[in-house]
Amino acid sequence: MNVRPWFLNVANARVEASFRVAHILGSAGKLFSDGELVKRCIMESVKCIDPDKEHNFEAIPLSRDTIQRRQFHIAKHLNLSLLQKLNSQTTLFSLAIDESNDICDSAQQIIFIRTLSFEFEIHEDFLSMKSLPGNVRGQDIFEIVKQCCLEFKLDMTCLRGICTDGAPAMLGRKQGFVARLTEYVSEEYNNKSVIGVHCIIHQQALWSQMKKFEDTLNEVKQIIIYIRNNALRHRQFRTILSSSEISAEDILYHAQVRWLSQGETACRVLDLRKEISNFYSSK
Repeated sequence: MNVRPWFLNVANARVEASFRVAHILGSAGKLFSDGELVKRCIMESVKCIDPDKEHNFEAIPLSRDTIQRRQFHIAKHLNLSLLQKLNSQTTLFSLAIDESNDICDSAQQIIFIRTLSFEFEIHEDFLSMKSLPGNVRGQDIFEIVKQCCLEFKLDMTCLRGICTDGAPAMLGRKQGFVARLTEYVSEEYNNKSVIGVHCIIHQQALWSQMKKFEDTLNEVKQIIIYIRNNALRHRQFRTILSSSEISAEDILYHAQVRWLSQGETACRVLDLRKEISNFYSSK
């Protein structure tokens, strides 16, 4: 990552090193005070490798306050870069809206944005987070998102998609957030191309709550028992295996030992799904 253009026009290796360390700590979610620990590690390493150059590394500013200022400047630059991309007339964008409660049970509205430039470059970034003091209704969410879009001076004619978590406040046909925002951009910006979608990750989370993994494993067990519990059927299945193009091992019974665990038996059924399908077709 090239950090130099972010903060200075003159060559200053120590300041640049400070920015790079601040960027690494911020990306890893570490404390500001960890910069001092990094400096101690650098000094101990230099003492072992090249003691004569110890004074070159001792002046690197990595105090807690310095790391805080560095990360502030980096965040400010990223914000300006995001605004520059968003304010381009050829940039299409979509919004992802999610509402969640923090540790104090305060409703927090999180807004993400994904942009597509005219050169087909895709950028995804965190746009804003706003607090909802009262009820979480479609109107409240709409007002916050509208305020955020006006704050960042987004050209709503370039809005193409809205991704939500599928809550009633989001997807209400008349009073929901998506309906209100779609109506707003249609009337104010003559934009009728907005598409509302339900977040795929949230759909997977909902499906995992409805569909238990035990149901799948029970179906796998029934397949194994049907084939292995009858000697004739087992011989017929082994005949299909021997005639297949690939040399596959036989299907396994489940047992409470490590090498015959449910995972191993399920993987074996998955590997033999074509042969099992042919066997069931013959029956």
